[in-house]
Amino acid sequence: MVCLALLILTLAVQAGEQIDPKALEWFSKGENLIGTDREFSDLQAEYFEKALTVDPGLSAAHLNLVIIYLRQQKLELALEHSESLVRLDPEDPRGFRMRARVRFLQDDREKAVQDLEKAASLDPEDYRTREELAHMNHQAGQHEKALRAYQKILELHPSPVEVYYNLALTQQNLGRFKEAAENYERHLVNSPDDSQAHLLLGLTYLELGERESAQAQLLEAERLEPGNPEVAHHLGKLYLESDDLDSAQQWLEKIPGESPQDLANLGIVAKKQGRSQESVQLLRRALSIDPTIALAWGHLGDVLAKLGKADEALEAYQRAIEYDPEDFDSTLNLAALLANHEKPEHARTLLERAVKLKPESDEAEVNLAVVLERLGQPN
Repeated sequence: MVCLALLILTLAVQAGEQIDPKALEWFSKGENLIGTDREFSDLQAEYFEKALTVDPGLSAAHLNLVIIYLRQQKLELALEHSESLVRLDPEDPRGFRMRARVRFLQDDREKAVQDLEKAASLDPEDYRTREELAHMNHQAGQHEKALRAYQKILELHPSPVEVYYNLALTQQNLGRFKEAAENYERHLVNSPDDSQAHLLLGLTYLELGERESAQAQLLEAERLEPGNPEVAHHLGKLYLESDDLDSAQQWLEKIPGESPQDLANLGIVAKKQGRSQESVQLLRRALSIDPTIALAWGHLGDVLAKLGKADEALEAYQRAIEYDPEDFDSTLNLAALLANHEKPEHARTLLERAVKLKPESDEAEVNLAVVLERLGQPN
């Protein structure tokens, strides 16, 4: 980026622009520090500042100072010089680009995007500006705008591999999973060792319901980056949902730390394998960290009911429904417990809710009919 300032200065000289010799002398001293251990130092900034005291209109010095002050995180000074660039030549997109970078770091994202949009309008063929604009919109959560910017980049310059990755990421955030998968695949043609892209493609395939493709991508991500806990988490969950309990346990146990969701999944594995006491311990440990995991409360209720701890199971099911009112299984199981505890009125209310949650469930309909019969009420 510093070399860009040299180009500006060279073009100015070629155009016959008069540059004060003293300003040029100070500017050259600053340029001579490029590639040394004093590049981006206070001394280099001082030389460029002195050039500007002689010639305040020396754009190359302003540009270099923006770069230095950005590197030093002196954002107010960087903003001051970027505004000078815009003021000196409002038709030069570089000033707007530099000011956008400063404003973005100052969390003035709206104005940063406006600056980049202005730069893009001044140089419509510059895909690099549009790339920055897309990145800023993406980070600001403006995914539709980011999507349009990435698509424009591909119109201008259809070869940059990283654009396919960023476009896919934006489409994934917008829920356009089929398009996202296609662009991750395009990215991976040229970057087959990008483990993060394999991971994200795997998650995209999960959203599309393509479980085998998802598994293949997640395993490839693990091969490229062994020990990635995020990969292990998703593989563990995937195998659990497929009832491959041994594989699920293997992956979930690889995850370091005490993730409540992963502990809960290990508890569910233990439950399905008949290790009830261990399941209770794991589920309770998960809930001690995050008591809002409705799924963990529901499975805990199942295990406690199996162990004959009806009161504790009742409480667990109630907590599951509290955190997820649409939890059909916990609603149904809680109703069964209440019916067995001679509380048919409460059971009826829950079963009526269960029927609404899953009208196609024969079990809910049959249980409701039994409870209504016990209450002496017509079905």
